[in-house]
Amino acid sequence: GSLQHEGEIMLTLAQYFGNRPLEDLRSTDSVYFDPPAIGLIHYPVGWVLPLCGLVLLLFAAVLQLGLRSGELRAQHTLLAAFEFLLNVALAAGSCQLLWLVVCQFHPDYDLLPQGDTYNSRWYLLAFVMLTTGLFAVIRLGMRSRIRALELVVGAAACWLIFLAVASIGWPGVSFLFFWPLAPVLLATGLWVRFGRQDPSSPQAVISLLAGAAPGILLFAPLVKELY
Repeated sequence: GSLQHEGEIMLTLAQYFGNRPLEDLRSTDSVYFDPPAIGLIHYPVGWVLPLCGLVLLLFAAVLQLGLRSGELRAQHTLLAAFEFLLNVALAAGSCQLLWLVVCQFHPDYDLLPQGDTYNSRWYLLAFVMLTTGLFAVIRLGMRSRIRALELVVGAAACWLIFLAVASIGWPGVSFLFFWPLAPVLLATGLWVRFGRQDPSSPQAVISLLAGAAPGILLFAPLVKELY
C-alpha cells in the first residue's frame, strides 16, 4: 500500500510538470528547509544577501554594546574566536580518531553501506559526549582569560564569516548560518543592553537558551543525518 501511494504521487507529479509549458517560467531559486514541528520554510534567494547584511549590522551593534559596557575586551574576543575554531578542530579530529580506533576492533564496519552500524545511535551518543567533554575541558582552561560572553561573540564572528561565504557562494545553505546566528546575537544584545545579570541566573539562562533554540532545532537533525 505504501509503495502504491508513492507511485501515485510520483505519477501525478510527472504528469503535472510534464504538461507545464516551459516557455513561461516565472519562478526564481529559493532557499528552503524544514525544521522539526514547523514545516517547510522557504524564501527567495534574493533575500540572502540582505539578511546577511542585517546580521552583520546586528553583530556590529552587539560588539559595540559589549565593548562600551566593558563586558567585552577586544583582544580577548579575538582570542575567543580562535578558541572556538580550536574546539571545532579538536572535536572533528578526536571523533575521527575515535572512529579509526573503533574500526581497528571492528574491521567489518568498513564494509557496511553508508558506514552505518546496527548500534550506530550509541556511537553517535559517544561522539556527542566526547565533543561536549572537550568543549568543557577547554572552557575550564580558558575561563580565567576569556569570559563566556567573549566566547559567544568570538564564535559569532566566525559564524558570520561562514554566513558571508555561504551567502555569496552557496546561498541555498545560508540558512544553516543565518537562522542560528541571528537569534543568538539578538538574545546576547538584549542581555548586554538591559540585563547584564549573572549569566547563570534563571532569567539569563532562559533568554540565552531561547536564542540558541533555533540553532539546536536546525542542527540536531542535521548532525544525525550527516552522521
